[in-house]
Amino acid sequence: MANLSIRIEGLKEFTKMMTKYPEISGRNLQDAIKKSISAIEAEAVPRTPKDTGRLQGGYRAKFKPLRGELVNPVEYAVIQHETLHFHHNVGEAKFLEKGAQAASSHIEKFFNDAISKTLKQITR
Repeated sequence: MANLSIRIEGLKEFTKMMTKYPEISGRNLQDAIKKSISAIEAEAVPRTPKDTGRLQGGYRAKFKPLRGELVNPVEYAVIQHETLHFHHNVGEAKFLEKGAQAASSHIEKFFNDAISKTLKQITR
């Protein structure tokens, strides 16, 4: 029986690149998440109803690995967000939702940049 030997060019380099991928991609994606939360907040705050300023100042960002949240723990935040018939001198209903929609093009760019940056970094 004859032996068959196959040599794959670049396999060693490819394996080395792939071992770097989880750490590098995680770091770049977490950066995109942080930028996204910041962009949503920047769009949501001016849309948030304002009387005393407590609701507008109530936003808090929370982060975990590959996760980000923007919350507003003010007790009446949900009512102000969801009730469409309230009249607001400053701000509007669905302020967080509309802020996220307004930030969506920025968010898409942050994640596209994170992916591009990751690919460049692992191929060095």
